[in-house]
Amino acid sequence: MTAPRHATIAAVVGCGSRSVQDLFAAVAGELIADGMRVIGVVSETHGLPDRTCSAGFLHDIVTREEFPIYLQDPPADTSCHLDEGGLEAASRRLLPRIPSCDLLIISKFGKSEAGSGVWRPLS
Repeated sequence: MTAPRHATIAAVVGCGSRSVQDLFAAVAGELIADGMRVIGVVSETHGLPDRTCSAGFLHDIVTREEFPIYLQDPPADTSCHLDEGGLEAASRRLLPRIPSCDLLIISKFGKSEAGSGVWRPLS
C-alpha cells in the first residue's frame, strides 16, 4: 500500500489579480516543463469598461479549455457578474484529476466557495 501524500496549501496575497494570474501561469509552465504534474485554472478578466466585477474566463492550465464565468447581467440582488456555473464546470473537469497531480492551482472566489463549495466534490 502506498503511503498517503501530505497536502500543503499556499496562498498568494497582497498584489493585483492580473499579477497573480500571470505568476500562476508562468510557474505552472515552468513546473510542467520540468516534468511536474500540474493542473488547475487561471482567470482572465472580461476587459469590459465600467464594470464593478471583472470576472471573465477561467483557462485550464493543461488543456487550455476556457470556462466563461461572466454573466452579462448580474442577479438583481448584487452587482457581481460572476457566473458560478462556469466555476462548477471547471471544478467538474479538475476534481477527477486531483489525485494524480503534484500541484493544483486555482483562483479564489471566496463568496462562491463559501456559498456553494464549487471546489468540493459535487454530488
